[in-house]
Amino acid sequence: MINLSALKSVLFTNKDVGMMIMLPDGSTVPPHFHITEVGKVVREFIDCGGTSRSVTSCNLQIYVANDTHHRVNSTKLRSIFEFAINLFPSEDITVEIEYECEFLAVFPIASIEVNDAGLLFILGKKHTACLAPDACGIGECC
Repeated sequence: MINLSALKSVLFTNKDVGMMIMLPDGSTVPPHFHITEVGKVVREFIDCGGTSRSVTSCNLQIYVANDTHHRVNSTKLRSIFEFAINLFPSEDITVEIEYECEFLAVFPIASIEVNDAGLLFILGKKHTACLAPDACGIGECC
């Protein structure tokens, strides 16, 4: 999965290029998407074994409107990150994209390809897991 440091490096290396987003099923987000927010998401929770845990990620919320001439390029995304610089004391956090297709979903950025059209963000899938299988009595899992 791509972390914030790697994403920013790609954006700084590839100035003024287009961006496309590929969903895990191979379909793409319409190219006139907006990036409506960059956020830090902190999940603090207790697993089923009683251990306190915390996970922090960078969340890019995207939205597709009717203005089909709109395009976000790498330089625009880089400038959005400059507004959010104080949100992220560490750049070693996973970057995820929040997108509403049939439902609201969050996808980690699995990889970024640089090609003739610009940057292709390839999204992965998130999975659930038991973090304390011994405490639950389920033993080894999948």
